[in-house]
Amino acid sequence: MIDPKFTSSQVTKSWDAYWHGTGDTGAFSSGGASHPAILAFWREFFQEVNQDNSDPAMIDLASGNGALVEHALAVFGEGKAEITAVDVSEAAITNIKNRFPGVNGLVSDARSIPLDSDSFDIVTSQFGIEYAGIEAIDEAARLVASGGWLTLLLHNSEGSIHQQCATNLEVVARLQKSRFVPCAHEMFRAGFEAIRGADRAPYDEAARQLAPAVQTLEAILEKYGQNVADDTVARLYSDVGRIHSKIQ
Repeated sequence: MIDPKFTSSQVTKSWDAYWHGTGDTGAFSSGGASHPAILAFWREFFQEVNQDNSDPAMIDLASGNGALVEHALAVFGEGKAEITAVDVSEAAITNIKNRFPGVNGLVSDARSIPLDSDSFDIVTSQFGIEYAGIEAIDEAARLVASGGWLTLLLHNSEGSIHQQCATNLEVVARLQKSRFVPCAHEMFRAGFEAIRGADRAPYDEAARQLAPAVQTLEAILEKYGQNVADDTVARLYSDVGRIHSKIQ
């Protein structure tokens, strides 16, 4: 849900930053959204719709990087279904239009979509519309034509994606509290100075200051595994260790 502390402008800028530069990377390519059960759900859903209506009017809300658009096109084929992708992020819509030129793109708040009621045979969203709040669910229902389909996959507080995000948040908070990154930065600065002929003592002291943070990362990896936080902790641990070794 939208945090009341943030303005609509701040929310839009945040989503733009999130989707900017993702190019043709599909939203199914990472995290829980790539689970085979989710992929199978959408494939079977679109195939079922296709049996009754091979050229439906479809609107996908909070489209992100167009994962559902891609799945729909794979079933209906290019030029069959009339598909509209809606997202508050202009960057997201630009990416979708670049990947799928035949798709209509609309930059809009999901709570207030400037389109007629009862206009679409299919209204979909995957892990996105709930960020806009309960009003967006009502808005989605308004767009469904008589006899049409309203199909939404939503986060819930007991779901695996929510639990994964909660774990990642905890891990990143521990990472920040450890000051691993600023300590590593200081060690590298002193190390490169030593390579250029400066006194080595500041480098050794910086390495000593980094040691507790290294232990924190080791504890995180032991508890949560190498892939926690999308491999961020493991990559930091490995890369800093490798650079430190080369400096020595």
